[in-house]
Amino acid sequence: MIIFHFTYDLDMFGYVDINFSKDLFWYWLPRFIVFLFLLCVGFSLCFVHSKGIKWSSFGKRLIILVVLSVGISVATYIIFPKHWIYMGILHCIALCSIAALPFVNRPLFAVALGIALLGLFAAGIIDFWPKMEHSSKDYIPFIPWVAIVFFGIAGFHAGLHKLHSPVFKHLRFLHPLSRHSLVIYIVHQPLLIGVVYAFKTLSS
Repeated sequence: MIIFHFTYDLDMFGYVDINFSKDLFWYWLPRFIVFLFLLCVGFSLCFVHSKGIKWSSFGKRLIILVVLSVGISVATYIIFPKHWIYMGILHCIALCSIAALPFVNRPLFAVALGIALLGLFAAGIIDFWPKMEHSSKDYIPFIPWVAIVFFGIAGFHAGLHKLHSPVFKHLRFLHPLSRHSLVIYIVHQPLLIGVVYAFKTLSS
């Protein structure tokens, strides 16, 4: 995510020239990142709530997501009025969390619903939702992406979170980052833009 956003910023300020809609790697990388994000949402919901829904914890997390989502919408509307974000990843996670919570202990229903949604989407029976006319800087629609959260729930109950590999031992240095992933998500892009902008200003 950080690599993608840094490259996007370099392109925005003219240091690289990448067509993010046509270059296959740069087209699919952010979609793979979103896939991992939402898969983790499904796993996380089960980690916390599979033994009983903790409404206080869920409520606090939801409020944080909603406040941050509104903040992102307002900030991008001011900075990019023609491309402001109304359904970014945090907006999507908030909606998906609400929709997926009843299924944390219903993995078969979850995976069946996920497959059905993707099938209906692929057949053109349902479309991206929500959808506004303007081109958003970040657009992760609830439909069809909520299906990936349902697959995360099924993955948890299938025991995928218990898989072990010797490689994991060498990735322990990432644990502190994972515990503060939301803070990193909120802070990294303004910081990266500021660094690239400052470099461009000082070097011009």
